[in-house]
Amino acid sequence: RSQVLSHLYEPISADMDRLREFLSGEFKSSEPYVHELLEHLSQFRGKQIRPACVFLAGRCFGDISQDHVRCAAVVELIHTATLVHDDLLDQSDVRRRVETIHTRFGDRASILLGDIIYARGFVISTEVNGAARLLAECTREICIGEIMQVGNAGNLELTLNEYEEIIHRKTAILYGLSCRLGAMLSGASEEEVSAME
Repeated sequence: RSQVLSHLYEPISADMDRLREFLSGEFKSSEPYVHELLEHLSQFRGKQIRPACVFLAGRCFGDISQDHVRCAAVVELIHTATLVHDDLLDQSDVRRRVETIHTRFGDRASILLGDIIYARGFVISTEVNGAARLLAECTREICIGEIMQVGNAGNLELTLNEYEEIIHRKTAILYGLSCRLGAMLSGASEEEVSAME
């Protein structure tokens, strides 16, 4: 991690540790083949910026609760599922110097693993009052953004506005929701929650 990120993560280091502990349980399965896929996928771990946004936004307005940890885990699971599907759609062979799921295990395993991760994220989200609908709607928007990108592949007439709409849906929206959830769970007002988003 860069020095800048390390500095930003300093106030939430204990929160990030709680997240990693929570997620370690999510990347296990009693079914051996699913467990093998999840173990391979765990090597893709990145900077976990979206969960950090949940915690940083939350700390602006109060303490971090187990609901923050749950929501941070869900946004990371949603992000991970999109990566699994994106790698297949883009036919990427490697992510973070590790063979992608579809390259190593095939297209069908990749699609189903992404679906399993989404489903697990939505189960967790139902444990947090007011979070499930927001996370489900956000995931829908991410998928629409991906479809828009697929539909515009090779479109040299794509406008700046259309491009910005695609990247808003594909990427920016989950960062915004992470900040919204963090603030909301710490009791911020709707005006403050919207500003954080």
